[in-house]
Amino acid sequence: MNSHKLADLELSTIITLAGMPPQKELVNPRMPSEMAKKVRVTFRPLPKDFGNQTIIRFREKLEQKLRENGVQLIPWDEAAEVPPGIISKVLRTRKVKSSIHAVVDVKREYSLTRSILSALAEKIYVRTRRPERSVMEILKISGWADDFTARYVQDPFNTQIITLMPLEPEFADGATTYDRKIALGLKNLITTMSEIVMGIAPDSFSLVNMNLSDSIYRNEELDEFVLKSLIPKIYAPIKPPVLNRFKKGEYEPAHSVFAKQLADLGRLVEPTSLFPQGSKFSEKISRLSHR
Repeated sequence: MNSHKLADLELSTIITLAGMPPQKELVNPRMPSEMAKKVRVTFRPLPKDFGNQTIIRFREKLEQKLRENGVQLIPWDEAAEVPPGIISKVLRTRKVKSSIHAVVDVKREYSLTRSILSALAEKIYVRTRRPERSVMEILKISGWADDFTARYVQDPFNTQIITLMPLEPEFADGATTYDRKIALGLKNLITTMSEIVMGIAPDSFSLVNMNLSDSIYRNEELDEFVLKSLIPKIYAPIKPPVLNRFKKGEYEPAHSVFAKQLADLGRLVEPTSLFPQGSKFSEKISRLSHR
């Protein structure tokens, strides 16, 4: 075989002919159809008393479209295992494996009993609060009384929560300002402890994530939405930086121009009104354990 013919062979073929061990794919896929093959999603079972037929039908269609696009749909019993320990086995508390990229759930309403227990758990957290605690440690203290899906994941940095809920008329109203839509979206992201919230109506649906988009789609656009929007968002999620990877140091303004450049950029962008006015997390998130 001459060099020209060798150059025409696929890399995988050359590796096989050379007797080399299989190589991991080093290049991330660019096409959503290729991303879909690497995505693993599970659907958390619906609450027994859940009766919103609009969301139930949309959930079924969403599951179907994900499957049609090649996403690996893992049954809940396989995706969520009961961790070792007597308490976990007695309470049948499950944890979604870190290999799952997203859990699709619905917004769950609180009963009076759960609301009281949740308030009690929050008081316990406030009394025992330590800033250095991890997300999972905080959830163990303050989240035991809540029914957040985030409680049931092994790795909150690898597994996203996608929550389906009724589409709020104010959010869907074309006259609602972007600022107001973002306020509504943030409220829903925070109250459901989700990375993505989808509002569902009989003829349309919305999506809000940490990019603070305010997109509204018609149901006829579901095919394109799943392939070109949802799958890439699951494959390449917005991940916050892990704080323990940073090194503490003293900021010296004289040695850095970035702070001034950022402030100058803010002043240039402000007149465009492209971004809503910021606010403190403490003003948006009432529960200290959620901040």
